This record gives sequence, structure tokens and C-alpha cells, in this order.
Amino acid sequence: MKHTLKYGSAFLSLLLMFVFCSHQLALAGEVKYKYDPTGKVKLVKHGDHQYEYHYDGNGNLLRKIKQTEVNLLENGDFEYYSGSLGLADSWGNYEQDGVIGTYGIEENKAMAGKRAQRMDASSLNGKSMSLMQTVAVEQGKNYVLHSHIKVEKISNAKVNLTLGFYDANGKVVGWPASGSITHDTKGEFFVLSTNGVVPQGAVRAAVQVNIIGSNGTGSASVVVDGMHFTYSTEPNLLANSGFESYTGSTGLADGWWNFAEDGVVGTYGIEEINVMAGKRAQRMDASSLNGKSMSLMQTVAVEQGKNYVLHSHIKVEKISNAKVNLTLGFYDANGKVVGWPASGSINDDTKGEYFVLSTNGDVPQGAVRAAVQVNIIGVNGKGSASVVIDEMNLKYTGGTFLSRK
Repeated sequence: MKHTLKYGSAFLSLLLMFVFCSHQLALAGEVKYKYDPTGKVKLVKHGDHQYEYHYDGNGNLLRKIKQTEVNLLENGDFEYYSGSLGLADSWGNYEQDGVIGTYGIEENKAMAGKRAQRMDASSLNGKSMSLMQTVAVEQGKNYVLHSHIKVEKISNAKVNLTLGFYDANGKVVGWPASGSITHDTKGEFFVLSTNGVVPQGAVRAAVQVNIIGSNGTGSASVVVDGMHFTYSTEPNLLANSGFESYTGSTGLADGWWNFAEDGVVGTYGIEEINVMAGKRAQRMDASSLNGKSMSLMQTVAVEQGKNYVLHSHIKVEKISNAKVNLTLGFYDANGKVVGWPASGSINDDTKGEYFVLSTNGDVPQGAVRAAVQVNIIGVNGKGSASVVIDEMNLKYTGGTFLSRK
């Protein structure tokens, strides 16, 4: 839907109308169902409770699993599309006057699953276009919002996330924003995030992905995937940090990538038995290392100068001529490495326990993104290891993190 108005109070007024009148509003008391291709119930969602249903090959119910972190967004992975306007089901749009904005379903370059949401903006001239959904919220609850964003091209513009909190009378009571992406992400999905506490009096939140012009004509082409808005007391710049979401077939949890140097035999899998927390963890198995490495990784947008801490729970089931560590590869807008801190290493079997690896410091000047990695590195000889990873966390902090077993 396209609106004609000037930036300022008129924009807020019309946005309020969207927030309270849009059919996209997710009502807290509503029970919602998702079905698999054969018509069986796959997911049941009621407020902030959500259940997964699993079946055998004959369609008999095997188990019902209560999900530990429920996504307050409907169709946050953009897999469902039954319209004709290029907007995934349950999502709306807004463009300021004069902005040329188009939307489409991306089926070739999704981060996870089969589909993602495309946004293309031109003639921004300092204005904006937005992808948005409104959800009911509970005041005083801690929240985290993440989204995977790939910027294919951009000029005189930035991309960010915002949360517009409203009270029962439609008054704005909070408008937090994530950091911004201002450059081409070179084919990668970056994670944008923001977290905090739902303001007092808030009953609804407008969750938005925005393309905002800075000066000049301004344009951008963006792909959005894996949006997640959940109640959580633990701030985290990483998405799917507990590896609970898995919709693929490669053994990699949603939102995570892999890399193995030439000659290394590396496999990945979802661990559902020996987890540290929740229902799932990420498994890595490496052999034929010969002094080389394999990695599990995710790229996040970062803000220079901020103090950070990264930690992860690691269980090493077996290891020979190898070590396991965490690294943070910091890059500037041109892709140049501006920092590469590493945690300490685990060199031995952890005897069935999860150990914590961590590193902390300040985001280097000029850094705009960080490649967060769990690495299995060969020391000498053939080298091999089997590792399970759970509950990774990267956050900004003014304090000091102590590593404990």
C-alpha cells in the first residue's frame, strides 16, 4: 500500500493508523496453526507458547515439543506466500511520498528454508520504505529482536531495524533501533539486532525493517530472512544462538555457515540428546586436519568502539592433534581485516562436560562487521575432533566476563 504524506507528524499519524487497523496484528489470545504439505499440524502457537509436532513416515505422531524461545512474529522466516504483491503472508509495507519501493519473494538466495523477502528502494531522497508487522506485547518483559540482512547494492542509504512501541491509546512510548548497514554485504547475510525492556504502558509493537535515504537520490536492494522477536533476559547479537531452529538438511542450524580448508573432512549435525540447554545443539566433526581448520560461523553488524564479550559452551567428545577455539574477525566496509581476537583453546576431551570459552575487548575503529567463529584447528599429524556447541552469546557490555567451567 502506498501513501502520500510529508515526513513528520503526518507520518506518525498514518503509521498509527496502520498499527491499529492493519489486518496483520497478531492478537495475544489467538491460537494459530501451521501445517506441513500433507495437511498435518506442524506448529501450534498461543501467545508466547509454541509447540512443534513431529511424525513418523506413516504420519503417526511421535512427539510434541514445547519450544523454549517463541517467535512473536508470524511468518518470520517468510516461507509462507499466498498473495500477488510480493509481500510474504502476515507482513505489510510502507513507503514515504515519492519513494519508489517494490517487494518480492526471493527463492534463490534465502538464508534458510526456501524463501526470503526482497526489498528494492529508489528515489529515497532522505525518505524511507519499510517492511513491517505489528504484534501484541507485554510491558516490562525483556526482549531481543534479530534479523538476517543481505544488502546487494546500496547508495546514499542505510538499513536498520526499529521497534515502535504504542500504548492502548496509540501513543508512542518507545522507538528503539538497531545499528545500521550502510554498505554492500558482499553476498553475506549480516545479523542486525536490538534488545531491551518493553516500555511501561506498551501493548503493541510495530516491528520494521527500514531502508532510509541519507542524502542525494538514494537506493538499495536488500534481502531479509530469519526475523526473530522473542522475550529473553539475555541480550545477544547472535541469531539462533542456542541452535534451536533447524529447517534445513545440511546439519547446520538456521543462520549459521560453515567453512573447511582444502583437504579437511568436516561434517555438521544437529545434536538432540547431549545438549546443554533447550532441545538442540550444533555438532561439528573434523578429520584429516593436517594442520588446517574447519569453522562454524555467523556474521553480525557491529559498532566501533563498543566493549564486547563473546562466550560459548563447548563439549569436546574426542580430540587428537587438534584444538578448539573461538575467534572474532573484524572487518571494515571495504572487507579489510581490522582485528582478529581469539579465546583460549581446548586441547583435551572434556569428559562429557561443557566448558566455556570466551574473549572480550573493544570493537576496533573502522569495524562494521564481525565473523564469529568456532574453530577446530589441526596442530600436527592428521588431526581430528568431535565437538558439540551450545548457547553462544555475543553482547556489548561495560563489565568483565569471567570464564568458568
